[in-house]
Amino acid sequence: MINICFIAGVYLLEKNEKRLSKVHQYIENLMTLCWNRANDEGSGIGWYDFDKNTLGREVKEGPLVWSKSFHENYPVMISHGIYSNSGTKKNIEEKLHPLYSENDKLLFAFNGNIPNHEKLRKLMPEYTFNIDGDTETLANLLEKAYEQSGDIFKSVKLMYSVIDGPCNFETILDDGSLVIGRSPDGNKPLHMAKNRKRNVFSFASESSALQQYFRDEDICPVKPGEVIKITKGIIESKIYPIKPIKRCPFEFPYFAKPDSYIDGINVGSARRNIGKILALKNDIPTDAKTGAVPDSAIELAQGFAGGMLEQWINNCETLKEAKEIANKGIPLYNVLMRNRFGGIKRTFMQSSEELRDHAIRIKFNPVKENITDEDIYIIDDSIVRGRTIKQIVRDIKRYNPKKVHMLIGFPEIKYPCHIGIDMQTKEELISANMTQQEIINYANLDSLEFATMEDISKATGFPIEEFCLGCTEGIQPITPTIDIDHIDPDNLFEQLY
Repeated sequence: MINICFIAGVYLLEKNEKRLSKVHQYIENLMTLCWNRANDEGSGIGWYDFDKNTLGREVKEGPLVWSKSFHENYPVMISHGIYSNSGTKKNIEEKLHPLYSENDKLLFAFNGNIPNHEKLRKLMPEYTFNIDGDTETLANLLEKAYEQSGDIFKSVKLMYSVIDGPCNFETILDDGSLVIGRSPDGNKPLHMAKNRKRNVFSFASESSALQQYFRDEDICPVKPGEVIKITKGIIESKIYPIKPIKRCPFEFPYFAKPDSYIDGINVGSARRNIGKILALKNDIPTDAKTGAVPDSAIELAQGFAGGMLEQWINNCETLKEAKEIANKGIPLYNVLMRNRFGGIKRTFMQSSEELRDHAIRIKFNPVKENITDEDIYIIDDSIVRGRTIKQIVRDIKRYNPKKVHMLIGFPEIKYPCHIGIDMQTKEELISANMTQQEIINYANLDSLEFATMEDISKATGFPIEEFCLGCTEGIQPITPTIDIDHIDPDNLFEQLY
């Protein structure tokens, strides 16, 4: 099962009735601001009721629809939104977080995917598993480890040591403590914010969600391997750098919001850098126009257009010629307009081929005035299955451009991803089954170019070694640091210490 989603939550460090009255609205807003990481298949919240000393949860299939209980206010609340790659209702319901552990010692939700979750269940022979997924496995593993050790930090370190995928998690313990952690591999982003003046601690998968409520100086990334616990307003933090950093490169051109940051790097700026790098690698005619496949490729196209203009000016032989080129302005146009009123979100994240095809048909509309008799350079974030690119080019060519070129802000995706992106088999990946020239012929393009991992490294400032190369080179990036087969279920920590 693939778990592409977000986590977000809040903890009031001191009791304040005025702030408490707004917690449910704050959680709802956080979820809305992180919703680009999910779709409308399901969401959930969890809380701790300090008056009754009980954990509580509510999950909802479908979009953000709030029942009465969602409007209760609790000093500690967590939330989760899911993108499911399965079209069946049964599987969707199984993935809704947060989940109770078997003995109700904690509520658990996470962002990531754990391929070896079935093998991990051997460590818990006394547990009954009702769901065919990794969330219940991790919730019960964390509960068992916590019951054995009495130390949640030690328990999280064990969990991170035995899993083979990324796990940004949130959990509420049965004493009302909030615990969050970012996977030691840093594969997915997680940010926190704390304001001592208002006595509020919050966290979210998207930093831009926190920027709506906190000053920039109050927000920082949760470090890879960092675990944070809050009990009765007291914050504790420990870092377990037990695995190499392997950020998901797909966050930069696609998943993350352009106004968010990933480990200090603005996503929009990184996209513009990628676009500029692509432009400077090509010899582009001075009468060409460029446009984005909206929305995630807009910043890529901005950078590409700026790079086009820079290239043209640098190629000028006289100052007069350079001024004439500069006066034309950046050659960025609306070649495609997105339908913003049809409820269509990310076509890649639709749960079936039929839904994806329908979404593509109604999502984009070509702008004739910017296409006819023009040399068009279209910028997109990625090519996965290839269905979008073929339809887009077909629609653009209805208006008789001179040529249509496509540049892609991510390398060719040739291998499945089993740790967080909906790409399960090589058969569904166009670059795994066609050469670049075959894709050009298939989509009826005049040319096609992909960014490289070197380009993404240069654009972000992160070394290639700190990126996951699973979908581009087939390298499994995350492995357990402890051999599960040698762990005694009655003494989980024997191999760890």
